Amino acid sequence: MIQSKFNRLFIIANPTHFLNVKNYIDKYSEGNNYVILTITYFDGYEEFLTSVKNEDRLNILKIFFVDQNKKGLEYYIDIWKKLFTVRNIRKQHQFFDEICFTNYKSWLQNLLFNQFRTDKLIIISDGTAIFDIVALRKKDRIIPLAGNKFFIEKVFKIKPINNLHFYSPVDIEVAPYDSLEVFKFKASKTAKINSKKIYVIGGPLVEAKYLKQKSNIINFRKIREEFQDSKIVYFAHRREKAKNLKNYNLFNEIIVDSIPFENRLENENELPGIIITYMSSILINLPQVYPQIKFYYFPLSKGDIPEGSPFHSRYFNLKNNFEMIRCENLKEFELK
Repeated sequence: MIQSKFNRLFIIANPTHFLNVKNYIDKYSEGNNYVILTITYFDGYEEFLTSVKNEDRLNILKIFFVDQNKKGLEYYIDIWKKLFTVRNIRKQHQFFDEICFTNYKSWLQNLLFNQFRTDKLIIISDGTAIFDIVALRKKDRIIPLAGNKFFIEKVFKIKPINNLHFYSPVDIEVAPYDSLEVFKFKASKTAKINSKKIYVIGGPLVEAKYLKQKSNIINFRKIREEFQDSKIVYFAHRREKAKNLKNYNLFNEIIVDSIPFENRLENENELPGIIITYMSSILINLPQVYPQIKFYYFPLSKGDIPEGSPFHSRYFNLKNNFEMIRCENLKEFELK
């Protein structure tokens, strides 16, 4: 990598973050780019690590594996160990012109960027999370981290963020003390489209009690009826349960994939004509990349969401936010 006085640090956790980081580097190519990974052992994490290691525009400073099962004292001891590791890194890299992180309420990511000095702190949008983060920032500069306030403020000395710059594919109003930069993804050059091939992208909404299984099946049946002459492939999320997937055999094929859907689509020789899913990060990123594909999202009613689900209040806020996304090939799926 060519040495430069300008140094940038990325703190990322998953393949979607990596996609957005590459977009950022494409736009701002000048300088040295460093990365710290904070990842869990998700399905396909090995492929993700390989992709990051093969990106010659990035220098990996450290890979942290996060154990989400640790609680209480064990959790804080693990944080302390990571803190000492970061302080060793700081001996070589005390200052970065920019620090770009991705998980606003992540204990570890906050701990990491607080160890370095910087002129500019940037959050790179992770899809639909952008809406919640903007709402939190309008209320307070202090990040609502889970856990003991004494450890947060006195022991680990995590400070409020006075000014946060949003790097986002969504044009959204931010707090007056923050700033926003709207970016666009590069459009894919893949021209081969099969208009009779449809991808339905799943998610663990039923498992998380965000959606009734009955409503989910009704929606899928309507897709099948609407596109009787098409081949419909269902891509299951890794957290969907096998017993629920059995109910989706009305589709031509069900694929349980270990790689993110974004990566799957990137390697396709023949693209589908239509992609349908519920409101998710996929629909924020991919319509820009594939303007030749029609993207649709399902609308939900109050009756589709289980009683007592925390998704009741969140969904309708999310729906209002989604309507702000201006993309010609992204529309609500009209259920007949």
